Amino acid sequence: MLLIDPGRTVASLRSDAAPSPYFPRIFRGDPLEAGFFLTRAANLETLVPLLLTELRLLGTIQRLSPSLPVLVLQEAARAVARGLIQVGVSLPNEAILIFRHDDAVARRDDGSVRFPGLVVASAFMARCLGNPVSRTAVDATLKHPRGARHQLPNGADSLAAWLASLLLRRELGLFPANGDKGGLRLAWIDHQGTSTITVPPEPPPPPPSVVAQIIQAVENALADLPADISAQAQTLIDAAEAGVAFCEECARAAADSTDA
Repeated sequence: MLLIDPGRTVASLRSDAAPSPYFPRIFRGDPLEAGFFLTRAANLETLVPLLLTELRLLGTIQRLSPSLPVLVLQEAARAVARGLIQVGVSLPNEAILIFRHDDAVARRDDGSVRFPGLVVASAFMARCLGNPVSRTAVDATLKHPRGARHQLPNGADSLAAWLASLLLRRELGLFPANGDKGGLRLAWIDHQGTSTITVPPEPPPPPPSVVAQIIQAVENALADLPADISAQAQTLIDAAEAGVAFCEECARAAADSTDA
């Protein structure tokens, strides 16, 4: 997967090797959106080797070369859009947790924070619990009726480790609050209501920019036609516009075909 940290550094690694929790970026089959996101994440010089690493794992780099960065980006954007290459954005080290009673149960979990393992999840939750606001949110979450089936086991090592296990099992989720990734909403996940993401068929690629350039060049050439042209050239133009033959031999051939 491609992991982008808050400092906009990009790394190619296994999802279980991520050093921090991350938000998954989902593009739902839109390669243009995926391409724009990738180009904003890093410059092509830095990005292309990482994209080639990811594409190599898919076995789709036979026709790609670092000397053709735009083609590499195009191929990677298609793979990212279809979920073949995962993209994640790292969370800051600390975040404020909130709980909303009117939004305590999530019907799907595709936008929730992902954790690479129990150690990372436990450390993250321990830092959050050190904040009084976050601790209040955790307490409210556990007191919700949905949390009645999830009680801290006797002899549990720590509250942070137990919460981390719920997050890894997707019983509990952390979601961005009001689009602010510094604030995370705690919510129970209703697996019966969780729907599977379906990726739509890949749309046809847009026409290459070279076509637009050719059209513009033709239009410019037509606009630059001289005001005074020869009689022969005017004959050709008039004939083309009228759809008639412009020479005696062509006219004879056209007449013969009409008579036939």
